[in-house]
Amino acid sequence: MRLSVIVPVRNGAAFIAALLDSLHAQNRAGLEGCEFIAVDDASTDDTPAILAGYPWLRTLRHETRRGAGAARNSGARAAGGEVLVFLDADTR
Repeated sequence: MRLSVIVPVRNGAAFIAALLDSLHAQNRAGLEGCEFIAVDDASTDDTPAILAGYPWLRTLRHETRRGAGAARNSGARAAGGEVLVFLDADTR
């Protein structure tokens, strides 16, 4: 069973790296085969640059703010997994 982990984020530069680092560590510890998708909902801070620093992360971007629900839906449409897992960007 393949998992798709989807993270909607807007202006999450202060906390998104902590979540991504945790996901990466868990992936190395046995979550192989998972795909990770971040959906940037038109951030105006350093979020896009931070997301770009994670080459294993697939990043989608909304050019205009559409809200968390729309970001989740964009991630779900792009996902290839059988099971979708949604995490908030400030999850620890």
